[in-house]
Amino acid sequence: MFEPTLEHLVQQLTGSPRVFISAPWIALTRVDSLVRHLRVDCDIEIWLRLNPSEASRDEMVHILEALAHFKNLKLGRNKNLHWKAYLSDQKGFVGSANFTQRGVPDAVDENSSIEGLLALTKCQLEQCWAFRRALSSKIQALGSAREAKAWWLRQDHTAIVRRAPDEPPDQPEPQLPKPSDRRIR
Repeated sequence: MFEPTLEHLVQQLTGSPRVFISAPWIALTRVDSLVRHLRVDCDIEIWLRLNPSEASRDEMVHILEALAHFKNLKLGRNKNLHWKAYLSDQKGFVGSANFTQRGVPDAVDENSSIEGLLALTKCQLEQCWAFRRALSSKIQALGSAREAKAWWLRQDHTAIVRRAPDEPPDQPEPQLPKPSDRRIR
């Protein structure tokens, strides 16, 4: 187990003609880093949880617009997705780190709480690519970023939005009322 920074992880994926990311939660700052460092013609596939009740409508629109930078992007979703994997042709990492600030921080210091990723051996990397192929039938293909954005905007976003478990809320969570001291007669 090692403690990756965003720069380290993206450097490991850079230069590969093929990149795969499976992360239920993804943050715009992490996508921006991919856009800055990966080749525009890279074959990139990203699987997300992408549930309208769990993600901000506008934030996801911004993420999908940023991902439109890639010419050969394929997006997929599964409402129960939990697998976190970052794979290229030569390197791979799996673990419990979402593609968010807390999961893959900008820097590591003594105050960091990093979830961590395991670097894969060549054999494990091949097994993960095989696992990806086996799981692909469980993934709803959304196509390009433009197609995914159109799908996303058609969804019902009226349900309560939950933030990613590792992202701080924008506002304090509402407090439940305290039980009344009145006795029922």
